[in-house]
Amino acid sequence: MILFDPLYDVLVSVFTEHQKLSTQELHTHINKKISISLPNLYKVIRKLLDDQILIKESWKLSLHSRRIAELYTTADTLRKVYVENSSYNLDLKEGEIINFQANNIKDIDGIRWDVCLNVHRLYDISEPMYIYHAHPYYALGMYDTEMTFFTTTQKNTPVYLLFSDTWFLDTYWAELYKKAGMKNVAISKKHPFLQDGYCLNIIGEYIFEFIYPKAISEYFKVFFSSTHEAKQFNKELFGKIFEMKGECKITLRRSKKDADMFKKEIKKYFK
Repeated sequence: MILFDPLYDVLVSVFTEHQKLSTQELHTHINKKISISLPNLYKVIRKLLDDQILIKESWKLSLHSRRIAELYTTADTLRKVYVENSSYNLDLKEGEIINFQANNIKDIDGIRWDVCLNVHRLYDISEPMYIYHAHPYYALGMYDTEMTFFTTTQKNTPVYLLFSDTWFLDTYWAELYKKAGMKNVAISKKHPFLQDGYCLNIIGEYIFEFIYPKAISEYFKVFFSSTHEAKQFNKELFGKIFEMKGECKITLRRSKKDADMFKKEIKKYFK
C-alpha cells in the first residue's frame, strides 16, 4: 500500500468524494489540487490498476475494495495507537503535559491532526483554533492533507493561521491559502514566536508545540532562503525532507494562562 505519497493522497481524497470517475473526470479533479498531465496520469493509472489500487468497470475508475479495506485498517490502527491508547488521557488537568513522538515529520503530521481533532472534541465545535507555523512547511510538502483539513474544519470552526513573513514562499503560500478558501491567514515579520522550525497550535486551554530537529530545520531553511520565484521550487526534493530520520516530538499541555497569552498575540494580526 502506498502511504503519504502526494498523488496517492489526492487520489484517495478525490475518490472519497466521487466514487466512480472516467480518466478525464479524474484528471480534472486531481488538477484542482496538484498538477499532472493526462499522459502521465494514464501511466499512473495503469500502474495502480496492476497493483489493484484501482479497479475499472464500464470505463469508470474507482478504488479497489482491497484498498478500501486497508485504509480502514490503517486508520483504525492509527487511532488505537495514538488516540485510544489507555496510556494517556487527553482531558488533561491544568499543568499536565503529554509528549508524542515519531521518527520523521511525515509521521508526526498524522499524530498532530489526530490529537488536534480529539482535543477539539473536548470543546464546542465553534471553539477557535489559533495556529502559528514559522513557515508553510506542510502546505508545501503535504498540500492535500493540509488544505483539506483547514478548509473542512473552518466550515464550523474559526481557524486563525499565522506565518512568518521572511521568504518569498511565505508570501506566495499565504496567498494560495486564501485562494483555496482559507478565511483568516496572516503573515508578519514582527511577532514573538520562533522564526524557524516551529509549529504552535492553541485550542481552548490546550497548547501543541512542535520544534523541528535542528538538522531538518536547517534543510528547510536552505529551501526557503534560496527560492525567489515559484519555478525555482523543487517539490520532489523538498518532500524528501519529510522522510528524514530525526527525533520528532509534539508536546501537548494544558495552561490557561499561556494559551490566553498566545491567543492574544495571534489575534493582533486579524483585526
